Amino acid sequence: MTLACSGAEEGKYLSHANGEVFLQDGVQGTGEVWIVHQQEDGSYAFECSGAEAGKYLSHGNGKVWLQDGIQGAGELYNPITHGDQSIQLDCLGAETGKCLSHANSEVWLQDGYKGTGELWGIKRYE
Repeated sequence: MTLACSGAEEGKYLSHANGEVFLQDGVQGTGEVWIVHQQEDGSYAFECSGAEAGKYLSHGNGKVWLQDGIQGAGELYNPITHGDQSIQLDCLGAETGKCLSHANSEVWLQDGYKGTGELWGIKRYE
């Protein structure tokens, strides 16, 4: 799956290329593809594909980065559906109350949902 930005950053995708988390213009390859793992509690974990396989999108310690495997709640997100194709990704664990944001063309943790800067479109990668 890919995570596409909404709002002002439309056309950008969440990337894990070269071991970094950033916004990429369009889908350039497997660096923008995530493997979604739904947990028993309904939360999601996002594993990198390609060269970063085995690393997960983390919000642990209050920052957005790639973690080796699922170490705990810092790699889990609660998806909140908005409309037909968009979700917000709320953090679990110590970062509860924050959500994954792409506002201002940066990847960071926002205190709560503020608008389209916290909405992600999940699209199947083919």
